[in-house]
Amino acid sequence: MRQQYWIGLVVAGTLAWPWPAQSQEVPAHLASARYLLQDVAPENNSYQYRGWIRFRGDKTPFGQAAVSEVHTDCSGLVGALLARDAPRVMQAFEHQRWKSYPKAENFYAAIAAGDGFMPRKSMEEVEVGDIFAARFVNDRNTGHVMLVDARPRLIETPIEPILPDTRQWEIVVIDSSSAHGTTDTRYRPGGARQTGIGRGSVRVYTDADGRLVGWVMTMAPRTRLRSSGDLAIGKPLP
Repeated sequence: MRQQYWIGLVVAGTLAWPWPAQSQEVPAHLASARYLLQDVAPENNSYQYRGWIRFRGDKTPFGQAAVSEVHTDCSGLVGALLARDAPRVMQAFEHQRWKSYPKAENFYAAIAAGDGFMPRKSMEEVEVGDIFAARFVNDRNTGHVMLVDARPRLIETPIEPILPDTRQWEIVVIDSSSAHGTTDTRYRPGGARQTGIGRGSVRVYTDADGRLVGWVMTMAPRTRLRSSGDLAIGKPLP
């Protein structure tokens, strides 16, 4: 029986994604994320610092949970899923002072150091179930962390901002956030706002050597990057 995971974050999203599924083996933590994506109703989905997630059927003090819920931030979602389905990865944080609640910047540091993760050296190596983490500098947020839900797609026609000598890639991710554009499962027309677990696309920049040099949290044109440097993608170790 699945147990409830209290990590402290919020997520949103329930609508089905129109893209065809890829014929690649799906890691358990990604399968769990996809289950929540489909099973969590909007009223049970939100972005919340130090929140929690729960699967339908989990044991509670009052019996079994009747519905799935997500009320957590980006690192809380990823941490809860990995603790449930890939606990070895979370051992990378046991010797750190933030071991009980790793943040996005901590996931970035672990991936970059190869601690619990196998770092990806190029976009061609990235697979579904990988973890994409960004560390922010001089920002009230420490960063953002996401699950890769589809292999990167090279963008043939660059989108603003255009950086010289770089290539742009679309990565479909599952995360706890607000909508990443109009194709995101959390998008609501008319100004309504849905947060929590959802599925959407982000845009990643690589240099001539394949290194990550920047990213934008949407496929829509922007005037600047969300952040540059301090980006890492890694495969959780089994």
